[in-house]
Amino acid sequence: MHIPQGRTKKRLAELQQSVKTLTKQHEKASESVHFLIHTHVNEREDLTSEIQFLTLRLAQQWHYYERCNRALEIEMKDSKLALSVKAEELCDMGMDLLIRDAQREVMEGYLWELAKRVWYCEMCIEVEESRVAELEEMMREVQLFLGAKAVEELELRTEVAILQSQHQNLQLRFAHSTNEVNNLHGFIKSLQTEKQNLESHLLAVQSKYDHTLAELEALKLQQSSISHSEKDLATLINEKVTLQRSLSDAKEEAADMRTLYESRLRDMELDFATKLEDSQLREKHLQSSLETLIERADEQLLHEEKLRGRLKLQLAKAERTKVEQQRDEISTESDQWKQKYEALLPELQRHEAEKRVAEGLRSENRRLEELVREAGLELSASKSSNESIHARVVDLTAQIATIKKEATTAKVEVTRLATGTKNLQTELVAVTERAETLEKMLKFSKTHSQHAQKEVTKYKKQVAE
Repeated sequence: MHIPQGRTKKRLAELQQSVKTLTKQHEKASESVHFLIHTHVNEREDLTSEIQFLTLRLAQQWHYYERCNRALEIEMKDSKLALSVKAEELCDMGMDLLIRDAQREVMEGYLWELAKRVWYCEMCIEVEESRVAELEEMMREVQLFLGAKAVEELELRTEVAILQSQHQNLQLRFAHSTNEVNNLHGFIKSLQTEKQNLESHLLAVQSKYDHTLAELEALKLQQSSISHSEKDLATLINEKVTLQRSLSDAKEEAADMRTLYESRLRDMELDFATKLEDSQLREKHLQSSLETLIERADEQLLHEEKLRGRLKLQLAKAERTKVEQQRDEISTESDQWKQKYEALLPELQRHEAEKRVAEGLRSENRRLEELVREAGLELSASKSSNESIHARVVDLTAQIATIKKEATTAKVEVTRLATGTKNLQTELVAVTERAETLEKMLKFSKTHSQHAQKEVTKYKKQVAE
């Protein structure tokens, strides 16, 4: 009993050959990676850690691919066993060869149509992959643009921080000048208290002078009353002379104190005037500088707001254009599908049996679309991981450049390491791309095997009928 397995065996053979080639390439890449690791372990620990991480990632991917291959082999064995069992059942049923040949021809026709539709679906998947690549290029350009704008924003923020620091310094200077002014006011108050003390002292001296004048008048009266004793007169004259001397001394002291007080007051007034003028000039200068800084900060803030508004507008325009393009593409595709459906309507009305096949194909198309979406998500995830790996490699190259500047003697070794890392990058990119293609082929083979099993069940039902 012969059942046409057709494209599944060819597909599995191609997949096995691609897996073998990938295993050989993976072994070669792993050997080269291990050789580079063993040669440069003692020189650069950072590079070894990154390479070990990448090798672990490759090993994990390789284990995942082996698991997928094993699962495919198991599924193929199960399908072969099921097909053999079904063939035996058909032989036991004793169906005629002519009916079987007719059914085989019908099934081959169905399989041929299915192959054509699968080829069409593959072409659609390739077109969608090209669209995904274009969209990724657009996203990269947008990311570069956003990175440049982020650098400009960082520069503006640094300038704003510098201006804020200058503003804080000016505020501190202003506070220092206000403290100096307060100290001057306190010094003026102390001078005023000293002035009040000197005035009180002058009043006391004048009271003493008035008292002495009153005593002199009393003595004069006593001289008129007591003129008979010369001794008393002599004593009174002596006392008068002493009193006059004390009065002259008190007058001289008062005059000296007044001159000193006036001179001190003049000096203090001049110092206070000069300090007030200096403080006023400083306050004016600080206020002008503060106003200029505030104006600059306002201008920079306005510039930042303008840049942000432009960025938002550009992003909105890009998103609108993308949405419009996607809508146009979807509308065109829907029109094409409608035309095809309208062309196929009479055939579907004539052949009711093909309705089930059409429904199965629609479900297959939906599943293929879901698989394409999953593949796109996996592509984005793998590309993000590749970008992170590329960023790490860029960091490593920057570190190598700094090491070159510091140690001129290790230039040859650093260049060798740079070439090795570049080769590793290329090999890793190739391996990841091949792994992605393998995943896609495995998923497609799974879906194809599932559809083949469904067709076999339908064939069995038809044979039973």
